[in-house]
Amino acid sequence: MKLKSQRAWFLFAGCCMMGLIYVGLICNTAGLYFQDMAQDLALPMAQISMTMSFLNAGGLLGMFCVGRLLEKVNIRVLLSTCVIAVGGGICLGASSHQLAVFCLLWAVIGFCAPLLISIVIPTLLGNWFQKKLGLVTGIVYGLSGIGGAVFNSIIGRMIDSFGWRWAFRFEGVIALITLLPFTLFVFRLKPGKGECSYGSDPEAEEKNDEKSEDIGSKVKVSADNGMTAKTARTCSSYYLFITANIALAVAASLLQQVSPHIQNLGYNITVSSAIMSAVMIGCAAGNVLMGWLLDRICPWNVIRMYTIFGILGWLGMAFLQKKEMLMICGVLLGLGHAVFQVGIPFCIRSVFGKMEYSRIYAGICRSASAIAIFTAALGGIIFDLTDSYVPVMILLCSMYLVGGPCIMKALKKEVIS
Repeated sequence: MKLKSQRAWFLFAGCCMMGLIYVGLICNTAGLYFQDMAQDLALPMAQISMTMSFLNAGGLLGMFCVGRLLEKVNIRVLLSTCVIAVGGGICLGASSHQLAVFCLLWAVIGFCAPLLISIVIPTLLGNWFQKKLGLVTGIVYGLSGIGGAVFNSIIGRMIDSFGWRWAFRFEGVIALITLLPFTLFVFRLKPGKGECSYGSDPEAEEKNDEKSEDIGSKVKVSADNGMTAKTARTCSSYYLFITANIALAVAASLLQQVSPHIQNLGYNITVSSAIMSAVMIGCAAGNVLMGWLLDRICPWNVIRMYTIFGILGWLGMAFLQKKEMLMICGVLLGLGHAVFQVGIPFCIRSVFGKMEYSRIYAGICRSASAIAIFTAALGGIIFDLTDSYVPVMILLCSMYLVGGPCIMKALKKEVIS
């Protein structure tokens, strides 16, 4: 029987759409709503920023559940349910005047994030691509940056013209229309009968296929390579990755503070959304280029280069005030963000292999999700105390000084071939 790998590319297209819409539209534009929501609901910025803590709390719960859910529930049913919960919840939330409703909504969005993006996407791509894994991962997360660049401008203008509630409804409808077709008809956890991953040895895949058992979305394959989660937890690299992931997750959770920071410097929402678009362009270019480089040169050198980009970007954002320089800094910190989005998942797979990758990656991410619960509102709290976002920018710079070296050290420890 000749095995086919066409589904890998359809699945890749679905992952691209998930990055474009779920991350680029829903997550990366959240900061644009803060000021208008605060005025509409008559609440201080700290309470509006607090909704991001519920996003991270939901994400932590999702991290604990993702492995078991993938084993027990068909992946199409699971992901489609998540899309309906997120898109429908956003549409309903746009009519609410209660802060508690938005806290609940972001908790749901956070819970679905591991299932739609942070854990499932690198797991799916790793299962379906033996070659060009770094490139396809970079493209998926790069599209999230492109989506952020495009949608920050669109959403900023919509908020100016129609108000934040209509812009919020727009997000929910677009999510439902664009994501459901892929989750319902395209996604599969692993290659099944008659299928193989791209770049794999068809004969080896066919032998594995004969030994595999498909139970819903769960496929047990006897020839997976790498460490078990239990063994990985005995390695020092595991804890170095946890430290790095915590530091860079703090930076990621406060990325949306760039927009209010620019407005606090005296610029209007059009300028702040344009600079956020520059950040997203940096994310897009950085993710794609990093993925391409990780397939070709030593990951250690790639991580070092991108860590420097992040440090320079956040330092410049803290101390520069000219619009043109802030644009450049936005691109640099966007490039540095690729360490978190592409670098960590790729390096974890290169160290621990694919046998229990989703469990290992979820375990590494849990601590960061727990800490991010308390740091998401930190930007608003610091601003309320100091009337400035400069201390926040300096804090984020220090996170790269911790995270980058930890990843590089982990790569020099145990590596699975």
